[in-house]
Amino acid sequence: MIICTPAVVGVVATASRWLPVTARIVLRDTARNRTSAAPAISAVMAAVIGTLAIGVITGSEKAYEQTLSSMAPGDVFLSPIGSDGVVDETAVATMQSMLPVNKEYEVDEPTCGPACFVYPKQTPEQVCPYGQNSSIVPEHEQRAALADPRCVNTRRHATYFGLRSGGNQVYVVQPDAVQAVWGIPAGDVPAASAALRAGKVVADDPTLVADGRIRLGFAGPDSHEKEVAAAAFTTPNPGRVPFVLMTQQTATSLGLQTKQLGVLATTTRMPTDEEADRLRAALGQTIQPYVQKNSAPNTTMTLLAIAAGVITIGASAIATGLAATDRRTDVNTLAAVGASPGVRRKLALSQSGLIAGLGSVLGAILGVGAAVAVLSAYNQGLASTWPTPEPYPIVVPWVNVIIAVLAVPVIAMLGAGLFTRSRLPIERRL
Repeated sequence: MIICTPAVVGVVATASRWLPVTARIVLRDTARNRTSAAPAISAVMAAVIGTLAIGVITGSEKAYEQTLSSMAPGDVFLSPIGSDGVVDETAVATMQSMLPVNKEYEVDEPTCGPACFVYPKQTPEQVCPYGQNSSIVPEHEQRAALADPRCVNTRRHATYFGLRSGGNQVYVVQPDAVQAVWGIPAGDVPAASAALRAGKVVADDPTLVADGRIRLGFAGPDSHEKEVAAAAFTTPNPGRVPFVLMTQQTATSLGLQTKQLGVLATTTRMPTDEEADRLRAALGQTIQPYVQKNSAPNTTMTLLAIAAGVITIGASAIATGLAATDRRTDVNTLAAVGASPGVRRKLALSQSGLIAGLGSVLGAILGVGAAVAVLSAYNQGLASTWPTPEPYPIVVPWVNVIIAVLAVPVIAMLGAGLFTRSRLPIERRL
């Protein structure tokens, strides 16, 4: 595209007939001297391409991480360090005093004895028949699994309270914690909470429930393929990640033990890094706090945007200065025929706007387009493999795009107008 920049300038110059006189002069001069204007436009374009392409990919990566997390942005989870650790009331009070906490919920996990954990079992007719006994799935089985609806969610992973794990984890919570822990739609919360109060196990995966019951398997050294069955309720819509929930009373009635996993806290705003660091220091080495961040731009993206803006303004300023030197004869002619003093400043404004605006628009189109193409191709490649991971969402940083396309060129134009003398030169006649 950089090679084609002179041709693009020529095409844009064809629109000069509909523009004011000063803009028409600038466009036609730039088209005639495109070999000198093209490098400045290309510099602006390259800076914007890099910044926006990185912004799209970085934003998509952060959004991808968020789609795999059980926690909403701003949530805080306190987990004990060590098998015998516990998050006590003192730790919760410390968190309340240091973070903008809204409400806390204890999260436990059911166990079936020492080194024995509980997991949900799919109904026999819904079990994916491929890749059950090997981590490496042959290509012909991958193709068959992709076409089998029973294998859609097989082997998918998610991040539960800051820890990467397989899907459909089983946890023990109180009924009022459904919305905070699970994140299902608000309209589904009353029914799910009522089911928990009624002693049912609640899930969002219909392949786990048959005839209103769910099977919970035991995995441990002495489990010997044991399992228990319980009354179940399936939510019509999924939550942030796959969950299976029950209450303490239900776990006890099934003969299960429970162990504290930690304490989840919702907040009124996103905790700052300084607040999280102070909390981490106050809790010491016994409790680990985890803060779920959102996909806000980081410092690196801010620095890249600033660098792109500086390059854009600098390139347009240099090109405007060179064009003003080349246009001195035309300015003298305008002065001779009685042009107003503001013409010189309008020429500088138009020249700077053309360089910065054209470079920014082309850079935004190419930068966003290139990043979207890369992510789409990558997602297409993921879709042809099994187990199929979650695709990367395409997140366009529209604020950055607007700043690059509108704000930076306007700043460049204002700078050109501010530092350009409006008085037309008067040539001495002999």
